[in-house]
Amino acid sequence: MSIEKKLSFNQSIENRTFENELMKLELKNGILYGTFKADSIDLNIAKKIVETRLQFINGRSYPMIFQQDGLKSINKEARNYFNSDLGIKGVSAGAIIAKNVFEAHLANFFIKISAIKVKVPTKVFKDEKEALLWLKQF
Repeated sequence: MSIEKKLSFNQSIENRTFENELMKLELKNGILYGTFKADSIDLNIAKKIVETRLQFINGRSYPMIFQQDGLKSINKEARNYFNSDLGIKGVSAGAIIAKNVFEAHLANFFIKISAIKVKVPTKVFKDEKEALLWLKQF
């Protein structure tokens, strides 16, 4: 079943949500919010996450806020996939919300080891309001 068919009819194309066992997506006021629900992400999970996101955004591009609720690790293959042309498709910029020191460390690690090839502006924030202000430029 496609994601579009799972959306309730009272949701507009620009304000809607989707949730499964791997992630939650919400499109609100031109910003795409994504929350990883898995505690670790490998290549297979990364591919499912990207496929779901691409179906959800339906060919459009948005600045995105990533939240990592409970995420403990992303393996190298998954990190590379998330930073590939397909992995970033539809994301004009990425703000990662880190609610604690561990999440900030994980997010900064992802950015630093991908720094040579990061293809969209990406920054780590402690606060969603700061992230939204930064994303407005995109």
